Amino acid sequence: MKEELKMKNIILLLMAGLIVSCTTTQKSASDPLPQTKTSNFVVADFRNIAQEHIEDYLKVEKFWKSIHQERIKDGRMTAWLLLKVVNEEQKDIPYNYITLNVYPDMEKVSNGGPTGEDFNNAHGDQKSEEEIQAMGALTQKVNNIIRSDLHTTISSIYSLTKYRRANFMKTAPGQRDAFVESRQEFTQPIFSRMIHDINAPMNGWILNELVTPDGTEKEYDFVSYDLFKDKADINRPNPNKNYGKLAHPSLSNDEVQAIFNKNRAMRKMVKREVWEVVDYAFKEKRINGVWSFEDNAYQSGKLANSVPLKIIRDGSFMVLHMENGLI
Repeated sequence: MKEELKMKNIILLLMAGLIVSCTTTQKSASDPLPQTKTSNFVVADFRNIAQEHIEDYLKVEKFWKSIHQERIKDGRMTAWLLLKVVNEEQKDIPYNYITLNVYPDMEKVSNGGPTGEDFNNAHGDQKSEEEIQAMGALTQKVNNIIRSDLHTTISSIYSLTKYRRANFMKTAPGQRDAFVESRQEFTQPIFSRMIHDINAPMNGWILNELVTPDGTEKEYDFVSYDLFKDKADINRPNPNKNYGKLAHPSLSNDEVQAIFNKNRAMRKMVKREVWEVVDYAFKEKRINGVWSFEDNAYQSGKLANSVPLKIIRDGSFMVLHMENGLI
């Protein structure tokens, strides 16, 4: 019996090493570029999962989710998301699944990987030695990571939604700082107005910057996410409102348009993709219930007469809009 337990502990430690190599592969990146203070670093792993392996791959992710939750519990990770590419046209996209491992700081990116204790807490009592070995072999077989990028969050008005549009952008030479300043000071207040409008389609927004080793050239250096509760909302037009003027009342319409044009010239839109949230893990603390959107965040137990509502139960969620007391 002691030998069996010893062997099982060895397998758990080997599995811990496997997930570190699979999900936090970009550890050699240099310090992030100068920027405003941020609290999140995101390891984005892009996967090309063969059609015949998708069912097994989703089983693998469900297995590892429990390990991620152990890291989230003690603060080594902030969140984990599994997303699927759902563009109408995917022929030029080399990956079909993405995971986002969110960390509170750069030190956790490098040293916050899973441990044997994490595996033991998550699976030690539930799975046999043979089952753990089989899951390790299956992970190696189907977990085809083709690229890993490290991002840092510049700004966000975050909401957990089912869909997001990923906008990959490349800034013009010398325009990085001006682009960030304009996004934070000009664009974010406009998006905030849209997100607070229950008749507008967008439910959240994130701006991340790519962290790269010195001298490394990438096709993009920023990615923003426009967050939507339904896929149909992605192409639904905004209400006929002047959000630029609402967010910046001291500016004339011509001045707002001039800043829009200047912003476009700062960056090139490299590509856009639509991603669907398949699964996720956050710190489980008072998450069940009805959450209302106020002051750029969903808050539990606070209801108003006209607000977006997020109803969460046992890890599943639905976002509804309430206007004048009616949903």
